[in-house]
Amino acid sequence: MPFTEVLKAAEKAFKELHEKGSYKVEDLKSPTYQKLINETQKVFDFAIKDNDIPAEMLYKLQNDSFIFSGLKTHAQLMEAASLLRDENGKIRSFDSFAHEFNKINENYNQNYLEAEYQFAVSSSQQAANWANLDDSDRYYLQYRTAFDDRVRESHAAMHNTTLPKDDPFWSSYYPPNGWRCRCTVVEVRRTRYEMSDSEKAMKSGELATTQINKEGKNKLEIFRFNPGAENKVFPPEHPYNKVKGAVEVKKELENKDSKFSDVVQSLKDKNISYLEVKQLSKKLTDNEIIEKIGGGDLTSGSCSSLSFAYAGNKHGLDVNDFRGGDSRSFFGSGRNVETISNKVGGITERDENDITAVRKLIKNIEKNKEYILVTGQHSAVIRMSKDDKLEFLELQSPTSNGFKPLNSDILKRRFGCKKSHTTYGMKYKAPSTLIDIDNLNVDGYSEMLGYINTATDEQKKGSKGRTR
Repeated sequence: MPFTEVLKAAEKAFKELHEKGSYKVEDLKSPTYQKLINETQKVFDFAIKDNDIPAEMLYKLQNDSFIFSGLKTHAQLMEAASLLRDENGKIRSFDSFAHEFNKINENYNQNYLEAEYQFAVSSSQQAANWANLDDSDRYYLQYRTAFDDRVRESHAAMHNTTLPKDDPFWSSYYPPNGWRCRCTVVEVRRTRYEMSDSEKAMKSGELATTQINKEGKNKLEIFRFNPGAENKVFPPEHPYNKVKGAVEVKKELENKDSKFSDVVQSLKDKNISYLEVKQLSKKLTDNEIIEKIGGGDLTSGSCSSLSFAYAGNKHGLDVNDFRGGDSRSFFGSGRNVETISNKVGGITERDENDITAVRKLIKNIEKNKEYILVTGQHSAVIRMSKDDKLEFLELQSPTSNGFKPLNSDILKRRFGCKKSHTTYGMKYKAPSTLIDIDNLNVDGYSEMLGYINTATDEQKKGSKGRTR
């Protein structure tokens, strides 16, 4: 699996590290380093979300993967920082540093990340499995391997281990029990299976998670944890936790407010009602999302909040709009949208001519990605089509929603872009903003969307509505 965005983010992080000439824990607040943390967390979030996990557990697993991503970023920056200076204590040229950087980048963000991603897939699956276990005493838990020629002998020794859910064996040896472990656990009826010897099972588990390295330390002991019982994706004793400064990093990450905490507080201060946003039961296609949230607009114009709602659905969140009122006014404010954009690395261009500003913004667009464009008097999701044509997403039509061509004429007619802006006879530069939808998939976004989310019977849309 390629991790292109993570590798790119790491490349920028190492360039900034070289420019600064040093690294300390406080530097993690840098937007460039935060970008690496967020891109790494997105990889793990993709693995976690593809499971039927209770909301409370899902939040804890996502938080754990975020902290792990921060610790991972800290570890590689520490390693790279140790290579910045030559034997005379002088900062090396970037060219001489680049070779080591490429090695670190490949190790951390391709080789290690591949194994960590696979572990996150397995770990989150087993956590979901644990959360959905029957609470009655009718069942034992039974350890199962993939039962093929790739199974490790030490794991095969645990196959069919059958014990009650509260047996201490499951606290330490509930799978996964190593990198790329494919073992699982199933429920079996007590009346049909004989209970295993707990002491023997513990010895088998201990053997499966023991491998002494050159320093005399057991490198597999970190896997002795239960993802579901502890609400953890990754081993709490993973080496990233042992890097110098990791304690401070972890404390900072654990105490960190969500990206949108101040935006949410502003929404609360305005007494805008909140409707919890839940996970979608299944991933929706683009057309299914458009059908779900689009429609003739009966509000004063919900283009901006609709764009945020679309982004939420793309990230697996069940959110609808056409609420109108104070919610529409808040998310329709250019100043508020720019605040949200700044929190996730959005780009704002100011120009007297809106179309000139948009032309500057679209230079940042990449294929196979979607963005929210806010310019003139309109906001919409945009993308580059397969044949290199710009498209925008219409969501406010009573009859024809979907992606449509975007050109200068559309920018004038649909977006209301102007060649110049004046106030009291004076020209001024108006802002146009571009937000990468992928960057909205961060802690706190679903909470913010709760102030957009609208119950089906309260949505102000229909055949009598119109594009606004």
